[in-house]
Amino acid sequence: MLAKGKMTVSQIAEKIGNTLPKLSRLKQGNVEGNILHCEPEIPIPDEHELPDGMTIHQWGEQNLFFGGVNAVTPEEAVGDPRRGGSGLIC
Repeated sequence: MLAKGKMTVSQIAEKIGNTLPKLSRLKQGNVEGNILHCEPEIPIPDEHELPDGMTIHQWGEQNLFFGGVNAVTPEEAVGDPRRGGSGLIC
């Protein structure tokens, strides 16, 4: 069972109709303690939209801090650029 609010890559792909290569490059955000970490190009909420005490740290580039997506289907294989990944169907 997935944690509340978590989705698998296949669930996300189905929901938004995207391909694995596009999904592996989606910008990500992550909350650690009272800090909302965001990759570049993620819209930043106004301070008044955040819970009290929450701060925002927007990163200057995609980073391994945000994990990564590596996925394969019979037709596609991708490796997240955050991990220097690649995919190959043999």
